[in-house]
Amino acid sequence: MADANTASSGRSDSHCWSCRSAALFSAPVPAPLSRETSSADPGPPELAELPPAEQLDALRERAEGGPLEARLLYGVALQNLGRPVSARRVYAAAAEAFPDEPEALVADAVGRYTKRQPAAAFSRLGPLSRRFPRAATVRFHLGLLLLWQKDVEEAKRQLRLARDAEPGSFVARRATLYLNELAEAGTG
Repeated sequence: MADANTASSGRSDSHCWSCRSAALFSAPVPAPLSRETSSADPGPPELAELPPAEQLDALRERAEGGPLEARLLYGVALQNLGRPVSARRVYAAAAEAFPDEPEALVADAVGRYTKRQPAAAFSRLGPLSRRFPRAATVRFHLGLLLLWQKDVEEAKRQLRLARDAEPGSFVARRATLYLNELAEAGTG
């Protein structure tokens, strides 16, 4: 397992579950998303061949005892279907199964976020930033949640830290996109 200094090093492109997060800001509660779970990358090709009703069942089957990415994909699908409590359970189970993977722990934290009780997420993300200081995913998601809280200055700082933590990674590119959009909006 990776330690705090090497976790996610060189793996962001394959493990980032929330970087393509356009849906994040249109959903009533942020849904953790990844390259694997975005509308631009809908997941395994075989899913597209299934009727919609069977897609969720297929995702659930892949997630049960499966790899982290399959579990996160299933959680995102539940979140996108308006089932945040079920999604939260999937993320919590992923964090329990993969306690040394920043992506699993971040998914668990972000899945707990609500505007009424943001501390449920922030109280987990803060310690993760110390445990995984080079994991861009932690800073990226902290930045996104801070944007939800309208703390734009601190959000920009976290997004810059995400960009700088793993230059050239998918997370860094997404953080850069957000920073550029904030700058274009006159808040950068």
